[in-house]
Amino acid sequence: MLLKNNLAVPFVHLCNGKFARLQRYLAPMLGATLTFAFREYSAFASGPQPIIRSARAVLDELNWHQDYPVGG
Repeated sequence: MLLKNNLAVPFVHLCNGKFARLQRYLAPMLGATLTFAFREYSAFASGPQPIIRSARAVLDELNWHQDYPVGG
């Protein structure tokens, strides 16, 4: 949140280790300009980066991009 509130330019937030996969989903919600994912499963599609289809499903379910009425 500090990055979003204090930077006047787009940014990418990355991390590694045990929180890397979770970060791929949280970064867009916290203001990161983009995140990274694989197009499809393959020998290279391992580690923290999710598959695009999966990432899209998670982000759509989180509803982070929708405005809600105050008190609703």
